[in-house]
Amino acid sequence: MTLAPVLRLLADHPVLVLFLVTGIGAAIGRIRLWGMSLGAVAVLFTMIALTAWGVSQGVVIEVPSYVGDFGLVLFAFSIGVIAGPGFVNALRTSYWMLLLVSAIMIAAAALTLGLGTMLNLSPETIAGAYAGSVTSTPALAATGGSPAATVGYASTYIFGVIGAMGAVVLALRHSRTDADAPARIVDLVVRIDTDSNPTMTDLTRRHGGRVLVSRLRRPDGEVIVVGPDTVLEKGSIINVVGPERIVAAVTDELGHPSTLNITHDRSRLDYRRIILSDSRWSGRTIAQLGVAERFGATIVRVRRGDVEFLGTPDFVLHQGDRLRVVAPVTSCPR
Repeated sequence: MTLAPVLRLLADHPVLVLFLVTGIGAAIGRIRLWGMSLGAVAVLFTMIALTAWGVSQGVVIEVPSYVGDFGLVLFAFSIGVIAGPGFVNALRTSYWMLLLVSAIMIAAAALTLGLGTMLNLSPETIAGAYAGSVTSTPALAATGGSPAATVGYASTYIFGVIGAMGAVVLALRHSRTDADAPARIVDLVVRIDTDSNPTMTDLTRRHGGRVLVSRLRRPDGEVIVVGPDTVLEKGSIINVVGPERIVAAVTDELGHPSTLNITHDRSRLDYRRIILSDSRWSGRTIAQLGVAERFGATIVRVRRGDVEFLGTPDFVLHQGDRLRVVAPVTSCPR
């Protein structure tokens, strides 16, 4: 039984092809091998496989060009939103590394051109092969998207992906014993039992500045933002934030975990997740922002990419960082 009628049906209904390829590719992309998955790239590989299968059966399966153009615009926009702020900061702090990477890319382009010329490949095919090897869809669009460029792109794209995945596997070989990996940031609500009445400054000094208290509920029920001179008196309930080991040590030092979760009470203190978009503050420390003095607020956590950091006063911010800010409700925008 031949499946040519099915392929012809798909060729006549490009919208059906889009849904089918997206669904199958997304499912394949979720399969994990050795701790990694193809993700959205599996959609592209699924389309390549379906197209090749159709050609082998004498059926040309393609989607309208405007779909590809729209996808490219959306892709470039998304990458710009995610990586743009970090790229601007990298230009300021690591421009020499960007220059080195640019030099390597230019050398690789020259090598690709030389090898392609020796193999009598057309300029479009060479350009597409180079775009695929670095998995750059915008570079393919810059070639004009000709059939020759697309063939070159599809021929090398899979090797670009596999090469990157192989590099990640090699880089993660010793991840379990990596002493430089940032510790996971956790928070725990603690009831204070000690009579020592330490200040916040005393507590942070004893633990190397690696602990914060996002809010404090006094014995009389008042909830406040914690400052350097705040006294952690007996009977108070605090929300401790820091690396898991440090939080456990602070809990043992001050008291015990509380069954009353004060973070759920947002009547007096609230929190916001704020993206640092103003380039003027990039490269400055949290202390230099002055949010405590200006708004009575505390920056508890900073998320950069997929890594979360403790919002210590000396932490240097980058444009695009996502800040978790705890502040009085009167200072929180609605």
